[in-house]
Amino acid sequence: MRFVWLAVAFLAFIGTAPADAQTSVSDILNNPGQYNDTQVSVEGTVARVLAEDEGNYILEDEDGNQIRIRYSSDTAPSEGDQLTVEGLVSISAFNREPYITESNRSSTAAGSQSGETPEERRLESEGNPFTIIGIIGLLITIAIIGSAYYLWKREEEAEQRREEKRAQAEREAAEAAKSEASQEDGDLNVQDTELQGGDDSLFPDSDGPTTDEPERRIKSESSSSTANKPESPETLKFKAPPKTMKFIPGKLVIISGPDKGREFRIAGFPREEEDGNVVTIGRADVKGERAFAHIQLGDTYRTVSRIQAEIIQKTSSNEVYLRNKSTTNPTEVNNEQVPPEETVELQNEDTIQMGELVLRYEV
Repeated sequence: MRFVWLAVAFLAFIGTAPADAQTSVSDILNNPGQYNDTQVSVEGTVARVLAEDEGNYILEDEDGNQIRIRYSSDTAPSEGDQLTVEGLVSISAFNREPYITESNRSSTAAGSQSGETPEERRLESEGNPFTIIGIIGLLITIAIIGSAYYLWKREEEAEQRREEKRAQAEREAAEAAKSEASQEDGDLNVQDTELQGGDDSLFPDSDGPTTDEPERRIKSESSSSTANKPESPETLKFKAPPKTMKFIPGKLVIISGPDKGREFRIAGFPREEEDGNVVTIGRADVKGERAFAHIQLGDTYRTVSRIQAEIIQKTSSNEVYLRNKSTTNPTEVNNEQVPPEETVELQNEDTIQMGELVLRYEV
């Protein structure tokens, strides 16, 4: 499309360009500011030599337009001479009218003697009108064809985008149905976990808002070894996501620490600025609608910040990333520290270490 319009612009330039560098007297009179301090070449007939203003004469074109010519040569032209005058256009400070300071003068009488009429000379300088009309017609044809092609191409691209959106919607619906069926069957890929609900002893801060969703708790070895000690400070826990939320692709497997061998899936909370769903990890106790998107680490994991890291699933690409949120406690991916607020993409079998907790991401 860009090429078509470039071609149109090029042809328009050719069609509107004059046949030569000749300037008409009327052009200068109508646009004195445009031609001020500009070298021009004009044709015309000497209408009169100004006796009261020595060194000046009036040049008249074939349409009767007149302009004053200032000359510095010793020989003045004669009235009736047909001349081509070259010189610099200036604007009079007295009457604000343009005039030309002559730098070269030549006779065009030979053109008249050869039989050329003023109209023929005008057509020769301005170009044949039929040629110009033909070029304009060609420009219009190219513009129509280019516009039609552009509209057709845009409609084709729009239809392709609609097809992609329909396919994406079908895939998301299928994934949602599959996820919902998996939740209804109770298969949440959480091994050796307890589903706790309605027991205030599981929540140290019972003043916060509660939800109807059950909480998943992974017991650590230290918590299970002491029967009479409260369990909540020594567990890794998170709430089950609503049935309308989709799981983040893959699962997390605990490969080191008190909860070694446990594995689970998670769902993130939508966050517009991230273009995706986010799960937070840390010792903070998150309540309310975001509780399902937080993995809370108990006192067993002492070298972990309140918000240690975030797992982010990009909606557009479905890729999964990890961002380190702690400036005091290190977060490592594959034994390499992730700087604070830096993000790395998670691949299958990548390991994530936060203090005593080591996870493996599996797809």
